[in-house]
Amino acid sequence: AGSPTASMRPATERNKTVSVSFGQHCWSASSTVYVQATSAMDGEHICVLDPISNCIVQTVHFLDMAMAPIACMALTRLYLIVATQTGTLYFVQTRDNQIAHTTHLHISAEPRHIAIAPSYTYFLIGGANSTVYQLPLTLEHGLLDTFSLKPSKVLDYHAGAISGLAAIPGSYRIATAGTDGTFRIWSYTRGLEREGNQTGLIAKSQFLSPITCMSLVPHPYLPILLLALGFGTGTVRLFTLDGQDLKKAPAPVFMARIHSAPVQRISINPRALCLVTAGRGDGMMSFIHWEVEADSRSTVTVLGYTPMPDLVQGFAWNAVNDQVTNVFAVTEMGDVVRMTPPALAQAAPQLELQNKAIQKGLIHTNT
Repeated sequence: AGSPTASMRPATERNKTVSVSFGQHCWSASSTVYVQATSAMDGEHICVLDPISNCIVQTVHFLDMAMAPIACMALTRLYLIVATQTGTLYFVQTRDNQIAHTTHLHISAEPRHIAIAPSYTYFLIGGANSTVYQLPLTLEHGLLDTFSLKPSKVLDYHAGAISGLAAIPGSYRIATAGTDGTFRIWSYTRGLEREGNQTGLIAKSQFLSPITCMSLVPHPYLPILLLALGFGTGTVRLFTLDGQDLKKAPAPVFMARIHSAPVQRISINPRALCLVTAGRGDGMMSFIHWEVEADSRSTVTVLGYTPMPDLVQGFAWNAVNDQVTNVFAVTEMGDVVRMTPPALAQAAPQLELQNKAIQKGLIHTNT
């Protein structure tokens, strides 16, 4: 970390009229206001405002006229912390408005917000990718230890909508999937205690495409979890998870583009023999056979497809007996359709249920 010196010019010395835009601002306990300002002449700078006289009493200039725009600011007891969009931190001493320290954050996202801990021992920076970083703020004899400013990731949330949520039986754990392409497992009883290096986050898997739906169920007799993910590309991916060690990455089992449109819904039969999927715009519903051996090896077979009269909004399973399990599909128009997935021996390249069969299975119509 270097220690550049800020130049200060009283407002009375600035006689030229220039166009200045203002942005971030902080109000100190002594009623001094620090305002981010940008102009063609001075670039990014900080105006120190006396709210009583409505005058700019000082201006803090940065040595780099081409510095990135200021993203956020916050005040401690001794410093104004200024973060730029590229992750550079400036520490301006509030006693004389001099830049005392500067350092660069090695984080993967643009800073958006800064929050100072009430104890003034650390501060948090929120990134544009829904990630929160913690940095130490060690104050001894009025000095800031900038060499210890190594950010640690403490919160890592979805950067977009959550498209799937499931509770993991027998544990204080939940799983989520999001349109940011991540699948995550969380501990929801840890509070602010740490598990690994992130608060509450047990595991995270990143995919290239947005996840549009998810189904997660425990295997009926093996210590594993069955995970099915649907993607915006129409692809369906199947995984197994170690139920005794959720920090392990999901083990891939199957991947195929099942639909020509984003996958709208996906659901695994809790008996672990079948799953169904529905497309968002192709009007199709698919049946997939999934069998897991005792050694956790999987056999996956696409049984076939059937057209649906409307967009499927949800699935539900019902075991009639040991041989028969029905699946219920709810459509956007409020219809409920009952179907029995075909057995593996009846699998055909294209399983077509004609409209008469669909009407036969129609047990409720929303009128």
